[in-house]
Amino acid sequence: PNSFTIKIDKTPPTGSVIINGDAVTTTSTSVALTLSAADNISGVSQMRFSNDNTNWSAWETYNTSKNWTLSNTSDLMTVYVQFMDIAGNISVSYNDTIYMDTDTDGIYDSVDNCPNVNNPLQEDRNGNGIGDACDGDIDGDTIVDIRDNCPVTSNPDQLDSDGDGV
Repeated sequence: PNSFTIKIDKTPPTGSVIINGDAVTTTSTSVALTLSAADNISGVSQMRFSNDNTNWSAWETYNTSKNWTLSNTSDLMTVYVQFMDIAGNISVSYNDTIYMDTDTDGIYDSVDNCPNVNNPLQEDRNGNGIGDACDGDIDGDTIVDIRDNCPVTSNPDQLDSDGDGV
């Protein structure tokens, strides 16, 4: 008599995804993903990706790395991944997040008062919500700094009593 064992795989794979080596911030929506998945019965065969956990890319052969473009609808960006085993079981969604910090000053773009210029102290002398590094009128007197005879003190009339240009 012959005998054989049949294993029925009803267990989905497990896995993880890491964006840019587990960095907290990025300056670009183009990122590198590190992937890990396991399935103890039939093995992992495929993976797919999403930026919103609803709309998915096509299934592709499982790999431990992937270049991906994140959706930049806010400075907190998330990527989701699902894995499929050879038996067709699909994992739950695994995800990782990363913040957009375009100017690398440590301030996330959504709260940065000058997101394209490195300004970690977020100085805003005139309180207009635009960082001094990006503000063309630091003192808020409506005279552009390059034409203002006193760019750090408000003087909209540009009065220069002694005629020295300051």
